[in-house]
Amino acid sequence: MPLLPKPYDDEVIGSVFARAAIQAGLPLKTLFGSIFSGRGSHSFLMTSELHRVAYFAGVDADELLSQHTMFPYAVAYMTRDVKAAFRTKALSLQPGQECLGSLTKSVSHGVPYRRFCPDCVRQDLRMYGESYWRRAHLLPGALVCLRHHKPLKIANLPLRGRTSMKDITLPHQAELLPTRLPASAALRMKLTERSVQALVGQVQVGNDWRESYRTRVLALDYQLSPGAVAGAALAGELRSYFGQPLLESMGCPLPRTCSDTWPALMTRPGIDTPFATPKHVVLDVFLDEGIQAPDDVTSLYQPPGKKTRDYARLDKATVTRIEKRIQQVVEAGGRTSIKALLTDAGVWSAFRHDRENFPATRATLDDFRTSNQAERQVGGRSYWRQRHPSRYSPTQGIDEATDEVSAAR
Repeated sequence: MPLLPKPYDDEVIGSVFARAAIQAGLPLKTLFGSIFSGRGSHSFLMTSELHRVAYFAGVDADELLSQHTMFPYAVAYMTRDVKAAFRTKALSLQPGQECLGSLTKSVSHGVPYRRFCPDCVRQDLRMYGESYWRRAHLLPGALVCLRHHKPLKIANLPLRGRTSMKDITLPHQAELLPTRLPASAALRMKLTERSVQALVGQVQVGNDWRESYRTRVLALDYQLSPGAVAGAALAGELRSYFGQPLLESMGCPLPRTCSDTWPALMTRPGIDTPFATPKHVVLDVFLDEGIQAPDDVTSLYQPPGKKTRDYARLDKATVTRIEKRIQQVVEAGGRTSIKALLTDAGVWSAFRHDRENFPATRATLDDFRTSNQAERQVGGRSYWRQRHPSRYSPTQGIDEATDEVSAAR
């Protein structure tokens, strides 16, 4: 009968499997084959068949789920009923219902490599003769060891993907990657504390957290005149406070050009889409800081109504696209048409209706019509010019050529 070592305090389930394989001298694949009744599904952060794993480890299944997987962190900001439903499913013995690995994807997405605290490793080696991977060090936004108040180190070991369950290396055996410390020490500590609170179930979540966020956001004056949340201003201030590198490292980046960003959606009533725990942590910490909205939040929004097109800019961009496409045709040794060039540039309709606003484009196309790359080359090829000279009139302008294409349609 296979036996798993009893998990240490806050040890993640993947670390338990790694220690078991080392102690038994078995490959992980062989170890899993003797533990799971079928083709079990498991990751470094979560496992299926919790009752079997708990039995072999000598602990209760509920204890294993709550204290040795990332399940509590993944469901931290869900409502009580949803948490209960997921817990029941995770502990179910029915085939096909044990694995909730998709819940932990939001955790590993922001943590590509495993982290550890060198001071904790030294203590583990002194106390147990071996080290292990802690859940609190593997959370998105957990950048500091709360026990020793020192930055965590990054190991050259992936946390996600298939390879994460093939490597049985423990922290004291791991090679280090260069560590960059985003944000200030105070902010790193706040994010770590809130992330660990989510892991151990110390965050207070009501049944309508959207309304709670909305109330807190409006209290900081992120508000438009009709009473709507100024989502663009909220996203901009949040990005400035945390920095894009830190947000990306947590798996929740903020684009600069989109007003419907995830902070705005998290405050919008009627949106039932669940959001990953790292986004809750980031927004929660930001609102706790009480950062006020900029003086004029409306300046970030364009007035309603039809937008005026910048033809000068569009004309310049169109010429660049057309020249690039012509160069590709030259390299391929082929031919193309004016309509194809304008369509590829995305301005066929605009050019047809407002060609006077495209002077540079018209000049470029006039030159193109006389080139060997034009399907309807002005003057034709030399053979046909000699055989049927009456068919070829003097060079037409680009306006006439475009009119001919439109009439043909």
